[in-house]
Amino acid sequence: MSFPLKLPAEIQKALNALEANYTLSLNPTQGANGYVFRGQNKITNTVVAIKFYFWDGDQRKHLEPQAIAQLKSPHILEIFDAARCGDEWAYFVTRYCTGGDLDNLIPQNKLSTYDIIRLVSGILSALTCLHPERYIHRDLKPANIYLQSGRTVIGDFGSITRLPDNQDVVAASKHAMIYRPPESVTTNEYGVRGDIYQAGLVLYQLCGGFLPYDEVLWLNKQQRQQYEALPYPDNTIFADQCICEVIANGDVAQISSTHSWISDALRSVIRKACAADPATRFASASAFQAKLQNIRASCFDWKQVGDVAELLGSTSYRVTLTKSPTVYKRRSSDWRKDNSLSGGNARQLIKAIERTLRA
Repeated sequence: MSFPLKLPAEIQKALNALEANYTLSLNPTQGANGYVFRGQNKITNTVVAIKFYFWDGDQRKHLEPQAIAQLKSPHILEIFDAARCGDEWAYFVTRYCTGGDLDNLIPQNKLSTYDIIRLVSGILSALTCLHPERYIHRDLKPANIYLQSGRTVIGDFGSITRLPDNQDVVAASKHAMIYRPPESVTTNEYGVRGDIYQAGLVLYQLCGGFLPYDEVLWLNKQQRQQYEALPYPDNTIFADQCICEVIANGDVAQISSTHSWISDALRSVIRKACAADPATRFASASAFQAKLQNIRASCFDWKQVGDVAELLGSTSYRVTLTKSPTVYKRRSSDWRKDNSLSGGNARQLIKAIERTLRA
């Protein structure tokens, strides 16, 4: 079988052998840590991901498949097989998550409050398996969190490492600049609370928080002028320095940019998880998860539908997300304007609705 991408001989030989049991995709994904192929078992029809990684005789490079095999959770990729291709390359086979990843889901803007809490709770559930074994992920971001049957599944453990005994931090990963916690850019240290920070940023994004992937959007007017005057790669190096300053100050998560219907309690959770000082974040993933479940038990389930925030449940309201917002209440099968509530903006009206329902 031939592939459009030129592959190392060891990988090509392994693929030829795997082809006996799998129908393989012709277009692999090439990442920082190797190549990923999609395959389908010819007998069971199970769809799998086959990841090839460069190990070059270094046993430590096998930590990713070893950790996945050790950690048993519905929120962590299940590993089916692993093997060496030779002295330089190896591969492992995991389930392929057919629901895509959170990076694809976030722009769709279809999640309700309960959906957000459920998805992030799944991420934290996975971390409660990693952290007691002294593993830290170091690269939690929407693109590395997959969806399978409606639940979140952490994948891509290429940056995973194990904390040495009697040591709470290790060197930070250099992946995904905007997700690096403040301590990783100031002291190059990363511990359990670094994963808490990254999970908090994912929560922030699911809540509608502004987190641009374009480096230029992080720059103020003066910085952008400097950036545009520099040649590549000096301009990118300059942008990274500016972003590092934002990270170090704890200013990545701009809470006011989240959806107007996100509750104060959920906003407070984001602030705590993404605090600049690691000591003020949640001490553990289980503590973070417990706080979310407490909020879930008492909060209202809002969802954005186009330019309207809709309250789901037996009593339904809608608030238009416009400069002059209007409240509508469902009466039988119709939506009728409700002028009994007042507020200067959509968030104030949403709070007024919640106060009315709690009274």
